[in-house]
Amino acid sequence: MATVNISWTSPSSTSDVDNIEIYRFENQQSASTSALETLIASASPIATLAKTATSTSDTSAPTGALTYAAVSKNTAGTKLESTGHADVTTS
Repeated sequence: MATVNISWTSPSSTSDVDNIEIYRFENQQSASTSALETLIASASPIATLAKTATSTSDTSAPTGALTYAAVSKNTAGTKLESTGHADVTTS
């Protein structure tokens, strides 16, 4: 197991955002945003954070190639456009 520190920029407007969800995927390096959105639709987040959060740590990251995505979720429960994703490799 490894620890991965993740940070992102807040959405420009958080008035309709309820929280931020963090997703982790294995072996999805260089995946397009649309491919990640498809994966996110059927995945469970590894963390759900306050809408004002801009960082977190994944202290149970497996070894290997990982992709993280931070996604804002609005008050109606609808996931909004991905706020970003990043590829990392842990050892």
